[in-house]
Amino acid sequence: MARADKRRLAAGRGGMGNGAVPARQEQGSPHTGPSGAKGIPSCGTAPPRPTAPEPQSNPAPSELPAILHIALLDEDDSTGQLLRQMIKSHAPGWTLQTFHTTGAIPIAAWAKARAAAGRGSSWSTTVNGCPNVFVLDIVPNEGRSIEFIRKLSTLLPPAPTLVFTDRLEASSIVESLAAGASGYTPKHIPLAELVQVLRHLAAGQPALCPEAQKAVIACLRSGAEGKLALSRREREVISWAAQGLLQKEIAGAMGIADNTVHVHKVNIFRKLGAHSGHQAVANYLGIRVG
Repeated sequence: MARADKRRLAAGRGGMGNGAVPARQEQGSPHTGPSGAKGIPSCGTAPPRPTAPEPQSNPAPSELPAILHIALLDEDDSTGQLLRQMIKSHAPGWTLQTFHTTGAIPIAAWAKARAAAGRGSSWSTTVNGCPNVFVLDIVPNEGRSIEFIRKLSTLLPPAPTLVFTDRLEASSIVESLAAGASGYTPKHIPLAELVQVLRHLAAGQPALCPEAQKAVIACLRSGAEGKLALSRREREVISWAAQGLLQKEIAGAMGIADNTVHVHKVNIFRKLGAHSGHQAVANYLGIRVG
């Protein structure tokens, strides 16, 4: 066969009428897709790896309430002065209403307004004139502050309450949180930071200062959460009981009704996990029984 005929025959077998050699395509290129070799997919078309779900995070700043109405429960105007300065400097448009703890506080009216709004209503929006967040201080040797926290926690949903105080001992912190407080912050924090604390509380996020976090962790590790959760009156009752006084004698010593002492004892038993007065006293004093 002539040399020219051989060249024409080779060109015909290649399927290219013009005799050109087809360009080589690299295995695994985007144009070829999966390789024909044993059905193994090429590198360029490997299926994407599954990704882990995004972790849930705190609300973004744009999701936090911009305007808040604050209710302050206080015995003097020292905390009110700080909050008014905060509003003037960092939160224009916010409002503050002060209620003295020695006077009437319209918790019943707030409860009625929240009930009318429905259980699903959020504290981040103002409902029927109710405050968005509540601020109070822990008054030494007084049980009114804790009682106010308990009453606010009965609202539906529970009211976002910030304990704004300089009392940073573990007993005050745990007692306040056990009563229903959702935030605990010292008064010396920067006012700009306090604005963010209140916004997060109104959005349903807890806000605990480092001292409060340490107190809670230490309490849980020691198993003393029940003891620290006792109210001031409950601690008085069990202290008298530890001295051997009977219920009527405790009532006389404290100047309260016998039935009130009984209610305190029921709460003490529940918090200390006790089933008798002797066991409650032993648990309170850290004495092993049996």
